[in-house]
Formats: sequence, C-alpha cells, structure tokens
Amino acid sequence: MERRKILFLALFVIFFTTLPYLVGYLRQSEEWRYTGLLIAAEDGNSYLAKMLLGASGDWLFRTPYTAYPQKGFLAFFPYILLGKLTSPPGQYSQLIALFHLFRVGGIVFCIWATYRFVSGYFSKFRDRFLAVVLATLGGGLGFVYLLGGSSLWGGGLPLEFYSPETFGFLSFLAIPHLLWARGFLFWGLTKYFHENLGESFGGGVKAGAIWNLTGLMQPFTIVVGWAVLAIHVMIEILYFTLQKNRPFKFQPLFWIKRAVGVGLVSSPFVIYTFVSFRVDPFLKQWEKQNIILSPAFGDYLLAYGILLPLALLGVWRWIRESDVAKRFIISWVLFFPVLAYAPYNLQRRLPEGVFVALSILAVTGFSTLSGKLRSLAKVWLALGGISSLLLVGGGVLTLLNPAPPLYYSADEQDLFHSMQACVPRSSVVLADWDLSNLLPAHVPVRVIIGHGPESLRAIPLKQAVETFFKGAMDEQEVRRFLRNEHVDYLIVRNRASVFSNWQQEPFLKLMYRNPSFELYQVIEP
Repeated sequence: MERRKILFLALFVIFFTTLPYLVGYLRQSEEWRYTGLLIAAEDGNSYLAKMLLGASGDWLFRTPYTAYPQKGFLAFFPYILLGKLTSPPGQYSQLIALFHLFRVGGIVFCIWATYRFVSGYFSKFRDRFLAVVLATLGGGLGFVYLLGGSSLWGGGLPLEFYSPETFGFLSFLAIPHLLWARGFLFWGLTKYFHENLGESFGGGVKAGAIWNLTGLMQPFTIVVGWAVLAIHVMIEILYFTLQKNRPFKFQPLFWIKRAVGVGLVSSPFVIYTFVSFRVDPFLKQWEKQNIILSPAFGDYLLAYGILLPLALLGVWRWIRESDVAKRFIISWVLFFPVLAYAPYNLQRRLPEGVFVALSILAVTGFSTLSGKLRSLAKVWLALGGISSLLLVGGGVLTLLNPAPPLYYSADEQDLFHSMQACVPRSSVVLADWDLSNLLPAHVPVRVIIGHGPESLRAIPLKQAVETFFKGAMDEQEVRRFLRNEHVDYLIVRNRASVFSNWQQEPFLKLMYRNPSFELYQVIEP
C-alpha cells in the first residue's frame, strides 16, 4: 500500500509538471516551433547544447558558448551521454524526448530517495507521506508577491521562482540533473544515519559510494553533503562533551569514522573538480564570473515562512531526545544561515536539501497538534503549494501565446537546417545574444556569447556584439573584431543596419538567406 501511494505521488508530479510542455506542443505551428523548454530557457538551451556535444562525439564538456580554447572537463556527463543516443534526422526532437525522460526518471528517483530518508524519522505512513509531499510540492510565501506584496522582497523575486536549491520544485519542473543529485544525496544520508549502524567506517564507505553518483550529476552537491556531515560531527562532539553520564551507545568517534569513510570514498570528483578549476585557464575564468549569491535573509524567512512555525514546534519536541539522526536534522536547519552566507561565490547553492529537513521538522510539529489547531495547520501547509501552482499555471499561460524564447520561428528552423549542411562542426559563429543562446542546441557550432556563466567575458562581449549589429563599427574595426574573436561565420538579422558603415563583400561570402536571416562565411583570416 505504501509503495502504491508513493508511486501515485510520483505519477501525479510527472503529470503536473509535464502539463505545460504538452500545452507548448499543442500550440506550436508552422510559423512557431516549440523548444520543449519551460523556465530559464537560456539554461535549458545550454543543457540541450551539452547533449548535442555528446551526439557530435565529445566525451568531455567543452562549452559551445565561447570561442576560448578548452581542454575538456568531466562535467554534465549525463547530458553528454544521453546525446550519444541521438542522430539525424529529427535529432532535436530526440534530444528533447531524452531530456524529459531524464527528468521523469529523476522525479521517480528523487521522490523514492526522499521517502527512504524521511521514513527513518516517522513510524506512521501518513507522516512520512506528508513530509515527502511538502518536500516535493511545497513552497513559501512567494504567492504574496503577486498579490501586491512585492515590496517585502526589496525589488527581487521570491526564491520559489528562481532557486531550485532553496525548495526543489523547480528541479522537478525543469532541471533533471539536480533532481538526480538530490536523490543521491538523500540516499547516501539514509545509508549514513539509518542503515548499517553496526559499522563505523564501513557504513560511511557505502554512503560515500552513492555520493560518487551524485558527483556525476552535480559535484557541488557532494560538498553540500560534506558540509552538513561536518556540522553533524561537530554537534555530536559538543553534545557528548556536555553530557555527564553519557549513557548513549554511539559516541562521537563512531560518527567521525563514518564521516571519514564518506569523505574518502566520495572525494575523487571533488578533488578532480577542485584541481581542474585551479590549473585550467578556461575553468579559472569561468569560476570567476560564475557568481550565485544568496539574497537578503528576509527573503529566506519569507520563503520558509510556511514551514517555520511548525518546524519550531518540531525542534521543541525533539530537542530533548538523545537521537543522533534527529539532532542532525535540527543542526542542519539551525546552521542554515552559515551555509547560505558562507564566503563563497556559489553560496546560494549550499542550502541544497535543507527544505527536506524543514519539512521533516514541520510534520513533527504538525503531529503534536489536535482539534482546531490541527485543522488550521492543514490549511496553512496547503498554502505552500500555491507557488508551485503558480509556476505551472504561469507556464501554461505563457505557452498559450507562442513567442521567443520558448518558441523559435520557421525562419530560424530553416537557418539551422541549412547550417547543419554547410557549416563545419565547432565553427565559431557570431550572432546576437538570443540567437547565440539558441544556436548550439540545434547546430554543433560555437558562439562567443549566449550564456552568462559559460560565455567568457560575457558582459563586454555582449556590448561589443550589440555595437557591431547596430552598424556602429567602421570596416577596420569590424575586421579587427572578427579576427580577434576567431569568427568563422556571421548571422545577420538586419542587413541594412549592420552594413551601413562598411563594404562587406571583400571578406564575407553569402552562404544562405531567408526573409529573416543571412548567413555569411568570413573569408578573411
């Protein structure tokens, strides 16, 4: 019965999150083709571009969103591997189909892994089920933003609408590799806290082996796991030190050995990634401009405002118990601000998974209530699903009116088909930002802009490209710019504007033209 209900939940989440995509395909036409994406189309196109890298023969990640030389790096491997299952004709449709199969599989796996972890804290199925529902579909007070309360966020958006690590629903909706990474994170934590408790180091080895699979999906999630285990060990040492009688069985040394086992076995991906970002010139530059900072703390209070009152009740109920796994959940939540504001350029990623811990505490607090208070708490918890409804509903409404960036035009499709036939693989193409983001998902070429983190010198290059397409460069400046950026091909939307100040014939050869675009080969070195 339990398995059936968990499977039903997974199927519901699959249907709920797939509904907008179905609308997108129903609304596409001869004029507008649906990309198969929903939110953060810029990132979505980059995932498809990584799949196309694999289809083109690559095994290592080399971003197509820069012309900067790259040695290759073991990252985004699932996308590269999935791409190898595709081939022309109809390759883009195959990429999208595999992307969504990857997402659907991630939904099932993440819900299963979360349920296994949560089951270690509750004896009643209804409590376990509620915790998984909250962790999967729950949100915060972000819906207030749309009801006129935007001033509460100080000019920014609620975290529900842009931060998959703060909640998780965004990953279920559109970011499959983060789903798998979270699933492996909690599967490893289940092994660590709830299984093989007769072994110290050996139990940690088993959890660490699972976290190596996390590294294939998202190496940084292993660092998150290390951080929360470090907090756990520190709390155990402190707790043990403060006890006078020390009656409990598992002393800190047991957990230190277990954490060391996890760390040693799960370290290869982290070490490889750390060393690569220290010695590879491209990765050094990528790291410098890949900045994902946490918002103001008030944004987190609003984000977690639905669960916090009940979570505090849960802390009060558990705080006096001598249960190691429960102390871990409490310490993870209490140390959340330390994680969210650690002095690191990817600090917003560090709270990954804490929403699951909050959900466990909230259900613990909820289970202490009865009568009218319990009924009110049910309504209060239900409010947490409004943000997820808004994301799906907003996606449906957006897709009802075909337009970029979630749709691309028939002229763009014809351009892509032509380039697949006449432009060599890995050629460097100059186009405006929007087209540059879309292009590598359809054609195995490189562009110099198009993706914020992956396009090196993205800001100055974007400004230079805008200047170029406004026709504000003279002929010598154009030649110099094309030569410095190693451009092999040029795509023009507005010929009259671009060519207003110079004669293009001596060093550009027209390769293709349709009503919206012209493709030129740069024939001057």
